[in-house]
Parts: sequence; structure tokens; C-alpha cells
Amino acid sequence: MSPTDCLALYNFIPFQYGLRVRSGWREWCTNIGSPVDTQGTGLYDDGSPTAFSLSAPLGGAPVGAWDSIVPKGVKTIIAFNGRTPNGDRLFACTSDGIYDVTKSTSTPTRVYAWPLGTYLDGLGNEVEPALAGVVSYTSFANASGSHFIAACDGLNGYHIYSEDDAAWTKVLKTATTAWAASTVYAAGDYVVNNSISYSCTTGGTSDASGGPTGVAASITDGTVTWKYVPSMDGVEPNSLRFVMSWKNRLWFVPEDSSVSYYLPVNQFGGTANPVYFGSRFRYGGSLVGLYSWTVDGGTGIDDKLVAISRGGDVVVYAGTDPTYAETFGLVGVWWAGQIPPGRNVASDFGGDLFILSRLGCVPLSKLVSGGLIRDPNMFATAKVANLFNVLMTERGHLDGWAIKMHPSDNLLVISVPATPDKVQEQLVSSLSTKGWARHRGIPMTCMEPWQGTLYFGTEDGRVCKNDGYTDGAALDGTGAYAIDCSILTAYNNLGSARKKRIHMVKPYFSTTGTTPGYKVEARYDFDLSEVGIIPSTPPIAANSWGTGKWGVAKWGKGSGISGKLKGSTGMGTSVAIVLRVTAKTNTTLVGFDTIFDQGGLL
Repeated sequence: MSPTDCLALYNFIPFQYGLRVRSGWREWCTNIGSPVDTQGTGLYDDGSPTAFSLSAPLGGAPVGAWDSIVPKGVKTIIAFNGRTPNGDRLFACTSDGIYDVTKSTSTPTRVYAWPLGTYLDGLGNEVEPALAGVVSYTSFANASGSHFIAACDGLNGYHIYSEDDAAWTKVLKTATTAWAASTVYAAGDYVVNNSISYSCTTGGTSDASGGPTGVAASITDGTVTWKYVPSMDGVEPNSLRFVMSWKNRLWFVPEDSSVSYYLPVNQFGGTANPVYFGSRFRYGGSLVGLYSWTVDGGTGIDDKLVAISRGGDVVVYAGTDPTYAETFGLVGVWWAGQIPPGRNVASDFGGDLFILSRLGCVPLSKLVSGGLIRDPNMFATAKVANLFNVLMTERGHLDGWAIKMHPSDNLLVISVPATPDKVQEQLVSSLSTKGWARHRGIPMTCMEPWQGTLYFGTEDGRVCKNDGYTDGAALDGTGAYAIDCSILTAYNNLGSARKKRIHMVKPYFSTTGTTPGYKVEARYDFDLSEVGIIPSTPPIAANSWGTGKWGVAKWGKGSGISGKLKGSTGMGTSVAIVLRVTAKTNTTLVGFDTIFDQGGLL
């Protein structure tokens, strides 16, 4: 292996000047959703559990055995940027509704409740819907300039959030009963007038002519009061599971379907028209989702529409108006490998679209350029191909796989779901160096960037913020602990087959605070074991940045280089260095110095 590679790398970020300790995390909101599901066994259709109970508090602790109790948890985070900063919102979705988590609090408000239904699992048991709270969403603006969120829940269908009234509303099928003059209506009656649907909130007798108009929440019509209801026809809104925006249109995917539907330009309702993708899916499966591939790195005429099937077909279309064949056409069909469960399987960044399949993470630009899918260099995960394959073999049938961009750490993040005996973890790739690492100790079930920071949800009903230099801080700032990092370098025979002895190792750390606690040893002849003893971290000094009092405490001149020689034992032909670090400040591992000698062949 190249000496710049390593065999194991935990909680570091491949950085321009070394290996930087990843960002920490802290609680942002707690007590989101009901704590325990008692509605059923909580199994997916294939009989696998939706979540697992914990044998110890979160934060990298082992996950306990499945015991048929499902923490509802946070299943989706929705980030919204309004016309002004005052309209910015962060929402957390659970099985029982949507919570506003814009501000840090222990008492978040449920701003929308959807009904809990039941369905039959693969064993014929009636259980709580596992996909309630699993939401696909996109931001959208209509022709009048109002800003919305269009969201499709895994059980409850199509909903919209309006910035103007800060309210969530369920979109219904357009009414089939036309409004009639001089007619007695009762509360709950549902009619259509001038292609707009209305629900009666106060019964009475309608006017002799005209009828309700507009989109207000209270419309007087004779002695009847109507409420505007967002609606669409052409497809049942309750069946929609995925939504995205492309060329100023909203596109939807129903459950277990190979057909997509699109609405008129700049509208969140109206008549939806179908586009049939099934004939293009040579490897079969339903339509997972639609994604925008911005070839030129911006938003323009080069934006392609990408349809991905469960079997791994990647169908690319180009054009503007799907209504006319001359303005919308097929570019080509490729195969990326079977897709894992979930719909967060593609993420765009810098003019490329990264697709997550069971074979690896492949950039669409390489896929369409004529490369062979069997060529490992096609995949962004080529460096960690063996590890990725092991994780997919263990967990590829579980929901929870997702791919997102981490804005503050400049990372591509692949979220790996938990199993009964393994915790959640993340595979991350530095977008600057293309190096990979494993992140552990982050209890992430879903994630979303907002205002330049990554937020994530947990199984026990929390939203956490991924920043700072410590893990696990509670809302009041207490309970933070050091970030535990580890590295095993590549093995090297140092140019000969002779035996070597590493006598001393000196790691170099660049820090903005105290020197991290660490233990460093030599490893010989392909020993892959990790340092078992987690070293203690020196406490942060009282005058450290972020702790000391302004005008009283004295700070240094910034970051400094530190590290001490540590003794090591053992002997072997090929050698590597293993290091375990606990850090509470901004820390970068710059490199190692070693003192060694060589002997004979025996």
C-alpha cells in the first residue's frame, strides 16, 4: 500500500495538512415524538426490525438485542430557507407527526399530526406503519413568489408547508362534486368550483350564483363557510412517496410504481400527468426516485432528469417540457448496481450526481462516460471497496442508508444503519483529498444540512447538531466527552526483508488548545488490532478559548505543534503505526517520526 494510505481510520477527516479530528455533536432538541411504540411489533415487510433498543446511552455504545420495542425516533429532518431569515425553519418528522426544531429546546412543538394507521407485515401481522415519518421533500416557489415545502410521507402522502401562514396542509384528491347554487351544505362537504376544491366548515345554504372563490381559509357563500383545500387530480395524493423539483415543476413517485407524475409549471396542485419509466428498467424494480443532474454545475438548460430503479437502472432524460416529445427526450440508460432500501440514494454536488448502490458510490459523470461498471476505479468508494462490500452484505437489506453532503466538514457522508449488535456509523469521503474514513460514536438515523451545519436525528427522539470539538453535550452544555479517534497506518517493509524494531514513535499534533490524550504503538506483520486502552484527555485549561473570560484570561498565539516520544516494543518484517487519540479541541494529526533498527532475516 501507499504510505499515504491506512488500513483503519476512525473519526478523522482526511485533510489538506494531515488528519483532522471530525466535528463533534451536541443536543439541539430533545423529547421529539412519543418515546415508545406500543402499536405493534415494528417490522418491515421482510420481517426485519425498524429500530433496535439500546443497552446503554447513545454515543457509540453497543446496540442491544431486538426486543420488539421501537423508539419512534426522528426519521427525517426537513430544512427550509424562506424568503427572509425569519422564515427559515427546521422540522423533525416522527411516526406521530412533524415537530418544529428551529430553536434549541427540550419542549419542541408538534406543528402537524398525522394519523397512525396500520398495515400487514410479511408475516401477516397488523403493525404500526414503519414508514410514517420517512419523508421526501423539496422547497418550491409558485408563480406568485410564495415559498413552500412539498413533502411526501411514507404512509400519509402529499403535504405542503406554506411560509406565508407557517402551516402544514394535506393535499387531497380534487373534489368530484361540483358546487351548486341555493343548496344546503353541511360541515365536511367537499366540492369543486372553478377547478378549485373547497371543504365546508360551517353548514348553511349557498348563494344563488358564483360560489366560493380564492384560496382563503374562510370564504363566505350565502350562509355557508368554505375553506380552500389544496388538491390535485390525475393521481391519488395519498399514494405519493417521493417528490422533487425539476425545471420549475414538481415531480412525484407513488408507492411501488414505475410511473412518475408531474404538475404544471410553478404549481403545487392541479392535474398531474404521467411519465412511464417501466419499459426502460431492464433490471426491474419500482421507481425509487427522480434526481436532478446539473451537468454545468449550476441551474440551466443542461439540467438532466435522472430516474433510478430499485434494480439499479439509471435513466437520463434531457429537455424542458415533458408534455412534448420534441422538447423532452431520452439521453441513455445505464446500470449502477442494485439500490439499497430508502430513497436518499443520490446526492448532487459540484456538477455531479453521486449514486449509492450495493456495489458502491458511483459518480454519474463516470457512469455515462463509457466506463465499465466492473472497473473498481469507476466508484468513489474504490479505496474502501472491501469495507463497503462487507457493510452492504451485513446491512444492505435494512432501511437507513443515505448519502448527503456535510457542508462544514466538506464531506460526502454515507449513513450506515445499525444491526442488533452493531452501532450506526458513517463512511465519509473528503471532497478535497478524496480520502475515506469511518465515523463512529454519532447516533445518526437521518441527517440534513441547514445553514451550513449538519443536523441529525436519533432513535431516542433527539435532533443533534454536528459541530464543536466534543461529543454528547446536553442542552445545558453538561456531559460532553472527548472524541475518540484511531488510525492504523499502511504496512511497509521499509525497503528490505530484514526484521525491524520500532523503538520510539513521536506523533505530531496541531492543536488550538491542549495536547490530546493518546497512545501510540508499533504493529508488525499485518496485525490489525486497535489500541485497546482509551487514553485520558487532559482537561481544558481555564483560560482556553471558549472557556476563559474575555478581558481576564490570556490566550496563546493560535495553533501549535505538540507531541512526545513514546516507547514501543516488538519486531517484524513489515511495520505500521497504530494510534488512538481522545481530543476535546481542534486537533490535526500531522505525521509521525520513528526510531528503528534492522536485523537479519530471522
